Amino acid sequence: MTYFRTKHKIGLVMKEKIERAIFGIECPKCGHDRLYKLDDDRYKCSNCKFKYSPRKLNDDLQVTLP
Repeated sequence: MTYFRTKHKIGLVMKEKIERAIFGIECPKCGHDRLYKLDDDRYKCSNCKFKYSPRKLNDDLQVTLP
């Protein structure tokens, strides 16, 4: 039972991290919390200079059922 609880807890942490990246709260690469919003609606991390699109990140993570 502890394996399930641990796995479930890890899943919740990952979900929270993904949501924070999509909403521009936290960098998905380094975890830094200072992001700049660019003119083309992407975000850029002030720490690692990583640029990403929250729309593409969200679309890539969508699960599609046949």
